[in-house]
Amino acid sequence: MFLLQEETRIDAFLAKKSPQRSEYLAEIHRYQETIARIRKVAPYEIRMSMFLVECSELNEELIVMCEKLIKKILKKVEDLITLE
Repeated sequence: MFLLQEETRIDAFLAKKSPQRSEYLAEIHRYQETIARIRKVAPYEIRMSMFLVECSELNEELIVMCEKLIKKILKKVEDLITLE
């Protein structure tokens, strides 16, 4: 899943000198859409022959990862605003 490398990508994105407001919004929107997709289409369990894999904890962890990335972006925006 793409989320596993996202923290590194977001750190590089936030290190840029002055991203535009639309860029910040696009990143936040991307993670909000990912959260919505996980909640809507990710299975809560997967049955494989005689095994049952419960996915609800994994799904929630992915959602938490997205929320942390959103908070990181918002914190950077807050820091930029307070510097002005």
